[in-house]
Amino acid sequence: MLTSSRATDTSAASRGAWREAPVAGGSAAHNAHHGETSPSGDDGRGLIEAVRLADEVGVPPSVLTYLEARLPDVHSIVDGRRRYYRSADAALLAGCAELLYGEGRSFREVMGFLRNGRAKAVAKRGWALLRHVEAVAPPVAAAAPPARAIPPDALVRHRGRPTAPKSPADPAITVDPSSILAELIECVRVLEAAR
Repeated sequence: MLTSSRATDTSAASRGAWREAPVAGGSAAHNAHHGETSPSGDDGRGLIEAVRLADEVGVPPSVLTYLEARLPDVHSIVDGRRRYYRSADAALLAGCAELLYGEGRSFREVMGFLRNGRAKAVAKRGWALLRHVEAVAPPVAAAAPPARAIPPDALVRHRGRPTAPKSPADPAITVDPSSILAELIECVRVLEAAR
């Protein structure tokens, strides 16, 4: 369950805690490669929902999507209709949004910072913004219902072996083919009259 970052719980454990979340795709390797670690030392495996990150940073969620599309190192994790960011990616996005909206820098200037090796400084700004945010794990998909057994009469027969039909399920339901034809002709007549 997502909780508001502005919750009344101000204990040291709730501030700045990024919960570990199992993430496929090797975010620890990603962060080790880029030298990014969170202040809490969690190796960047915590996740935060995109809507919550946008709320914390004070920008619309579409801005995060735009930045994600332009930053090659940032990738969201999609679960259904929800998007999640790894903690290091969230910090980088928060730092970029702070430079864009907080300082009024242009997108070109922010991209220049990232290209000139100042990505760590930008991410550090993001960590400062997100220090009180608690990460969440994406909801686990419900287990698939057990498969139903196939009834024996539904099995496909082998070619070349005609099988005699079993007795009709209910003799009262059998219908004369001529009555079906008469009913279809009546339906066609009603449809043509409706035109």
